[in-house]
Amino acid sequence: MQFLKIEWIHEIADEPYIIYAELDDVGYENRKIEIYKNGRIGYATQSSEFGGSILSEQPYPAVEEIAANSEFILVQISKEEFESIWNENVEV
Repeated sequence: MQFLKIEWIHEIADEPYIIYAELDDVGYENRKIEIYKNGRIGYATQSSEFGGSILSEQPYPAVEEIAANSEFILVQISKEEFESIWNENVEV
């Protein structure tokens, strides 16, 4: 498993600017949280979607490839940090 925090630098109002993702061993999303500049939050899991968020049908590119794109600031985070953010933002 891999846990990522990605800041997307852009000016598109209806796209998230921070994405937290839990990826499986081959790069597919298991869970994610998307945070928008207006405070809106969306999330998705294998079995539920909220706030317009959905899991990607494609695996993530390699971490190095994402980090090389100047539109993104990528940080690998711990499982504990991801779980803390998940629990703060997701109503189950």
